[in-house]
Amino acid sequence: MRVVWLFASVVLTCAVFAQTSGTSDHLQTQTKLAQQMDEFVRARDFSGVVLVARNGQVLFQKAYGSANREHGVANKLDTKFRLGSVTKQFTAMAIMILTERGKLSVTDPICKYIENCPTAWSVITIHHLLTHTSGIPDFTDFPDKDLRAPANDAVGNDGAVSGQTSGVCAG
Repeated sequence: MRVVWLFASVVLTCAVFAQTSGTSDHLQTQTKLAQQMDEFVRARDFSGVVLVARNGQVLFQKAYGSANREHGVANKLDTKFRLGSVTKQFTAMAIMILTERGKLSVTDPICKYIENCPTAWSVITIHHLLTHTSGIPDFTDFPDKDLRAPANDAVGNDGAVSGQTSGVCAG
């Protein structure tokens, strides 16, 4: 819960500053953002990377805290974070909105949207991903991050795909 609160606080703080007047001097805006974020970080022991942009132009970006506290590794602007399952609900909601707008259907095969989609995935639908029944193994468990599905995966009579659940979209 603490992580969610920190994330929400940073997003809201950044959103407020991203809405500053278009006539604001870019340097003044950057300085103000830096001061506010530094103050926020001091008060809350925040570790992460912040980027604030408006109309495609970066107004502020800075890394804070540790990427690995045990080894004393500082966060950098290019630090990669393991998000785990944090984005699943946003992905599912985005899919539902696109479905409601007629842009896609949960019964669409995923290969309709993936270039060079492995043949073994041709029977997998968006619904399979959303319900964790795609059979696509969690690729983050593979030592070489090989994204190819095992050749023996197939959809059963109940509509579920055999094999492990997916970590690709909604693992």
